[in-house]
Amino acid sequence: MLEAAFQAVKQLLVNLWNNIVVLIPNLIGAAVVLVVGYIVGKIIYKVVELVLVKGIDIDNWLKKKGLEDALMGLKFSDLLANLAKWYVYILFIAQALQIIGLKVLTDFANALIMFLPNLYAAIFILIGGAFISEFLKDTIQKMEMKYKDVLAGAVRFLILYFALVMALETIGIDATILIIAFKYAVLALSIALGIGLGLVIAVKFKDDIAKLLEDLAK
Repeated sequence: MLEAAFQAVKQLLVNLWNNIVVLIPNLIGAAVVLVVGYIVGKIIYKVVELVLVKGIDIDNWLKKKGLEDALMGLKFSDLLANLAKWYVYILFIAQALQIIGLKVLTDFANALIMFLPNLYAAIFILIGGAFISEFLKDTIQKMEMKYKDVLAGAVRFLILYFALVMALETIGIDATILIIAFKYAVLALSIALGIGLGLVIAVKFKDDIAKLLEDLAK
């Protein structure tokens, strides 16, 4: 019985060693791909940053339009450059996982590649929502009207909220709960505004209302 157990352990170790030997070239190949991907990603980052900063000067253009705070302190050029860099990184990481040859890693790499376009689409939806909301907020705040700051904040919140819902739907996350919550919030706000408006009218025109009721009672 001990002999059988020894042989089983021996065979297990032999199989493990054989698997490692088979994987070693794949691991080396994957490591090379990762190194190349790192270098290419850095180059892409520098190229995109050079085009956006030196060529287009996008950050100063956004500053002139009053949109420099749309991304909460992040520079648009740096954000786009990083997105381009990480797009390259992820593609090379997925390729490295496929080279290793393990099915679970290959499946994960394929899923990652399939998911990447939706992820980036969602990110750009959020970025677009941030710029649109900031532009409308600044436009409203420049108007001569009462409660413009409240209105500007509300408009910015609504646009960002809808951008978030669209982004979640784009990456396959069900945002129904957010839509329902928004509907109930609008309903509650409408009721509150209706009650408030009714009270204001009742207080402001209480004498006229009382007179009208007296005339109707005659």
